[in-house]
Amino acid sequence: MTTWLVWTGDDGAVDDVPELSDSGDDDDDDQWQCMEDSTEDLQVACLFCDRLLNSVSDTLQHCSSEHQFNLVDVIRKHNLDDYGYIKLINYLRSTNGSRVDVTGLSEGPLPWDSEDFLRPRAAG
Repeated sequence: MTTWLVWTGDDGAVDDVPELSDSGDDDDDDQWQCMEDSTEDLQVACLFCDRLLNSVSDTLQHCSSEHQFNLVDVIRKHNLDDYGYIKLINYLRSTNGSRVDVTGLSEGPLPWDSEDFLRPRAAG
């Protein structure tokens, strides 16, 4: 089962997610509600092959053991924020990139550092 956080307005109706800000204002915390969604059918696609796994953690373990790719290490190496992480995943999905393409990168411009990779890509 997955828990989703959904932004609600003062009247309790579900609204669009608000703009992100660094204001540090925690007054809006009470406007978040948890929504549960059944994910019994959830399957997560590997980033490098056609295999479907039952969870994100299973997929990360598979990527590590079968493809020698540690996503967490890449995120740390390049100091990726949430958007950088999303771009990386979409880059791998859209280019069918190999782990060598990503793990072998040194400092400098990253191939996924484009706004184009903020758009979701289909797995596989």
